[in-house]
Formats: sequence, structure tokens, C-alpha cells
Amino acid sequence: MSMSTTNGNGQRMRSIVDFGRLETELAAEARKIPTMAELGKVGADAVNKQYEEAALQLEQLGNESRIHVAKLEARIAELHKDIALIADGAAAIRDRAKSIELVINDAALFSQEVRAIVAAITKKVGE
Repeated sequence: MSMSTTNGNGQRMRSIVDFGRLETELAAEARKIPTMAELGKVGADAVNKQYEEAALQLEQLGNESRIHVAKLEARIAELHKDIALIADGAAAIRDRAKSIELVINDAALFSQEVRAIVAAITKKVGE
């Protein structure tokens, strides 16, 4: 919309720009521009969001670590059972070895007695 104004000689001039309307539109647009406080809040919110995301990632890492620790603890418990089984096996082998040693010693004594008897019989038969 064009408006008319007068020049310095009193002549009427037509204005191409409606300054009143332009001023109103500029004021409306200026109200849309955020204030420093609003910009600061947006920045603070963005920083807070990044820190929250980092905290969530750390919590997730902690949860994954707990799962791995639980698996390791279960495996360690299995290994302790295996070690106990191995120790029991070693003890059983030692017991068996002692048992075999006793049998061998008994056989050696018996063999010695038999030799002595045979020697005595041979001596009596030879006399």
C-alpha cells in the first residue's frame, strides 16, 4: 500500500514504502529473536543434554561390566570345583599308590618267607 507525503515545497509525493506497516512488521520480527537469556538457556540445555547422554553411556557401560563380572564369577566358581576335583583325584592316586606299595611290600615279605622255607626244606632234604 502506498501513501502520499509532501515534499519541502508543499508538493504531494507518493511514498513507495508504508513505513508504519514496515515498523509494525519489524517489531513483530524483533520479538521473535531470542534474548540473551533465552540463548543462554538453550545453550545450557544443550550442554546438559550432552552430559546426560554421557552419563547414560557410562551407566550402560557399568551394566555391561556387571554382566561380565557375573559371568566371570560363575566361571571362577566352576574352576574352583574343577580344582577341587583335581585335588580329590590326586589324593585318590596317592591312596592307590600307598595301597599298591603295601601289596608289593607284603609280596616281598611273603617271597622272602617262601625263600627261607624253600632254603630250609632244601637243606633238610639235602642232609
